[in-house]
Amino acid sequence: MATPLATPAVWTGQGVRIADVARHLRELRAESGDERSSTLTSVMNLVAWAPDQAAAEEVEALTDGLRDHHPSRAIIIVPADGGDRIDARVEVMSSDIQGSHRTLVFEQIILTLHGAIASHAGSAVIPLLRSELPTFLWWPTAPDAASPTFLELVRVADRVVTETGRSLRGREALAQLAAVTANSPSPVTDLAWAILTAWRQVLTTSLRGDALMAVRAGAASATITCPHGEPSLEALLLGGWLADALGDHVRIGFAHAAGADDILGVKIDAQGTCVVELVRDDADNHVTLRTAAGGPRSLPLPPPNRRELLAGELELRGHDHPLERALAKAVRL
Repeated sequence: MATPLATPAVWTGQGVRIADVARHLRELRAESGDERSSTLTSVMNLVAWAPDQAAAEEVEALTDGLRDHHPSRAIIIVPADGGDRIDARVEVMSSDIQGSHRTLVFEQIILTLHGAIASHAGSAVIPLLRSELPTFLWWPTAPDAASPTFLELVRVADRVVTETGRSLRGREALAQLAAVTANSPSPVTDLAWAILTAWRQVLTTSLRGDALMAVRAGAASATITCPHGEPSLEALLLGGWLADALGDHVRIGFAHAAGADDILGVKIDAQGTCVVELVRDDADNHVTLRTAAGGPRSLPLPPPNRRELLAGELELRGHDHPLERALAKAVRL
């Protein structure tokens, strides 16, 4: 068991070189614990991009919350105006493991890249990565395949996690995510897909046996209920997943109702009969499930927690083939 984190050792500099950052990182680690007895607990390099200083504070808070389960060498990239230069802040935090002579060490590096240097973010990041660890790129907004910064960083990543729906809506978000996923040299996922995990699990366990055979055998439809306006990226991805899971013969449609959540319900019919229906409760942390075989049941389906969603995606490696198939189907809906 580890003791609480000590006050972080911090170094800041303006107009620095990346070699200076790496050197001060080593020095702060040495101050935090004897290298011979210290255990660096990082399981990944986590590179995060923040569009401005306000977003950087939000990203920094979320990476702080990942330390217990996903300790990483976190590198946060922040573009800024002004003459070409690099400003940096390095933090090293440590805690002793009770009953041993070892020390856990956590690292966070914030690089503010001024001017044209932001277009060469990859060159700034590469020397700071631990080569023996996988590298995740977290892009907490819609990815832009024309952005030099995105292209630089995606080339150093083993996996990319985006949040397309935070800045784009509906079909524009879907098209952007599909284009980036198709052209990225690294596997791409999105937190909108992670949000659907609970919905997909409930539908998968509820729709099986004779009910599933009935949907796959003949005329069937699936209706996703959303708030008024264009369906969200989550709703469109859910439609794509249903088309992939149930078959191209199933008609996917969207209905509208009052509510704040991006998905308010899902209803699947086969040959004119309701097979499965999920409706988001007003309490917002449960859904009501109705099936052809049973009456209404209330099931827990809590609203998404951004940190937990991100943590879940950082557990995965390689391509997310169900997402890629759902994207392809959703684009054709």
